[in-house]
Amino acid sequence: TLEQLNDQFNEFDQTIRTLSDWVQEQTSDLEFMRTRNLEAGAKDNIRRCNEMEFQLTSKQQILTSLKSYNGRMTSSSSTFRITDQDGTIQNLRHMLEHLSPSIE
Repeated sequence: TLEQLNDQFNEFDQTIRTLSDWVQEQTSDLEFMRTRNLEAGAKDNIRRCNEMEFQLTSKQQILTSLKSYNGRMTSSSSTFRITDQDGTIQNLRHMLEHLSPSIE
C-alpha cells in the first residue's frame, strides 16, 4: 500500500541521514587529527631546531675560546708549553663532554 511505501521511504531517508551525519563526523575527526598532527610535527621540528641552535652556539663559544686561548700558548725552540692559568682548558673540556645531543 501507499502508506507502507511511505513508511519504508521515511525509514530509508532516516538511515541515509544517519549515515550522512556519521560520515560528516568521521571527516571532521580526520581533519582535527590532521591539524593536531601538523601542530605536533611543527612543535617537534621547532624543538629540534632549538637544540641544534644551542649546539651550534655552544660549539661557536668553544671555538672562540680556543682562538683567544691560542694567543696564550708559549713555545720556544724545542719546548712547547700550554699554560692553563684561569682554568679555560678545564672549562672547555667540561663543555665538550656535556654537549648533547651531538650533531654529527
